[in-house]
Amino acid sequence: MQYEKRDFELAERFCKIALGTDSFYRNVQTEGTEEESFAVEGLVPVDFTGLEPEKITSWQQAIDELQEIYHGYEKIQDVTRRNYMLQQVGSFRKVCLWLSGFPMSFREIAAETMFIDENPVGAGLLEKMTDQLQEALTEAGYQGTVKEQVEAWQKNRAIDGPEKTKEVLEQLLCEGKEKTLALGFEAIRDFDVHAELVYNVPYNAYCDYMSRMIYINGEVTYTYDELKHLVCHEAYPGHMTHMAARQQLLEAGKIPADAGLVLTNTASSPVFEGLADNGNDTLDWNEDINDTICKLLNQLQSICNLNASHIYYCEEDGPEKAKRYMEEYSFASDAKIKSRLRYMGYPFRKAYMYAYWRGWEAVERVWMKLPETKQADFLTYLYENMHSVDTVLQFEEN
Repeated sequence: MQYEKRDFELAERFCKIALGTDSFYRNVQTEGTEEESFAVEGLVPVDFTGLEPEKITSWQQAIDELQEIYHGYEKIQDVTRRNYMLQQVGSFRKVCLWLSGFPMSFREIAAETMFIDENPVGAGLLEKMTDQLQEALTEAGYQGTVKEQVEAWQKNRAIDGPEKTKEVLEQLLCEGKEKTLALGFEAIRDFDVHAELVYNVPYNAYCDYMSRMIYINGEVTYTYDELKHLVCHEAYPGHMTHMAARQQLLEAGKIPADAGLVLTNTASSPVFEGLADNGNDTLDWNEDINDTICKLLNQLQSICNLNASHIYYCEEDGPEKAKRYMEEYSFASDAKIKSRLRYMGYPFRKAYMYAYWRGWEAVERVWMKLPETKQADFLTYLYENMHSVDTVLQFEEN
């Protein structure tokens, strides 16, 4: 993307409005505060812009300011950048409308705050992926129904106990960092990420960029391969690496200020998650059939989480139906299902499960078509610019 002076000015103004709106939201927030780990995030979980928030005293003020910035971005010359920022500013404006009490259905929230396909994933794709999973498990020597095969694989590959889990995480973090550095991501050379197990939380894993920590749900039992995927997603080459690259570019004045914010439920969210979920493939860190099994299982569970969130909010007796759906189709443990239901039950995260699969789907769609000679260009495009699902797919047009 090409950045012009007007873009830098608009982005800085957008950030000040977003930060001011975040402060306003934190002051008026009344819903969902029982999930403290999400409540403390506000609207802006991460900010390394160094900018002071503008004073925002009402939702309407934020909405009007954002509308003006939106019209400014209509005149930006770079097509991809213009497309992204119109979606990003527009999506944050929709977040403000939603939180102000403007009536929005679950599907509207998914589609209009994250600019993604709001439809549940059809049963055909789920069946196809379940068949692929069974084929991989059979190739690995597991017998029985697919449910029996998954359970046997999980038992065989499980890391036993919190102490061993943390030990394996630290080992994988070191290995992941070295592989990420080998791809040229120098922004993470000078900081090390560490892991800590936490309990009674509504997530499987969480990245705290400012403290260089990842928090792993200690109530869930993980396989070695799942821990590797979590390390790729949360740290190397996922969230930690992505944000470090953005911070380095921002501080060097090479990229506009919006790269210094993480905004939940916006057009940037699916790519933030999808880029991280594609981490094993980015590093080519797929050593044997167990990695294939893990990827298929993770993708299947990501689709089930998306569908379950739709059931949760769009069907009668939704929470209980969503639980039964995940039990039947996701092959997830009771502890993992419990954390996922808590996650999607938090009001501001109600549609966020869509971000994971829709983002992974978009990044993988481009990645799998690329010749090796184009992979580095795609990574530069992803990590050195901000993106929505649509602008990721625009790489195919450039």
